[in-house]
Amino acid sequence: MRRAIQALLIISATGCGITNLNTADLSFQGTVTAEATGQPVAGAQVALGDPLILYAARATATTDAQGHYTLSWSTDNCVAGALGMTLSASATGFVSESVQPACVSTVQHADFSLAAAP
Repeated sequence: MRRAIQALLIISATGCGITNLNTADLSFQGTVTAEATGQPVAGAQVALGDPLILYAARATATTDAQGHYTLSWSTDNCVAGALGMTLSASATGFVSESVQPACVSTVQHADFSLAAAP
């Protein structure tokens, strides 16, 4: 079923003129801190979300005591330069923050500074 959906997406992308799909080994690293204090947020969740499946997490990581995380995921539906996914950080007591990473096979650095929840 998954292969059928991927084939359909590739055919759809090709029909829209998107023909440069390729495979990418995505890697992300960074630090999650509290905006107010600059202190690391231990235990924060960092997730790579996919809009094609209602932003379901493709890969997740939890920050360590220093707020650091690393996260990796491989995809074979990569359009060069654009991923179309979101990398987000969340933690209890904080407002979530998201960025849109590129679809490149290099380590991408993404730090998050989370504001306190109202």
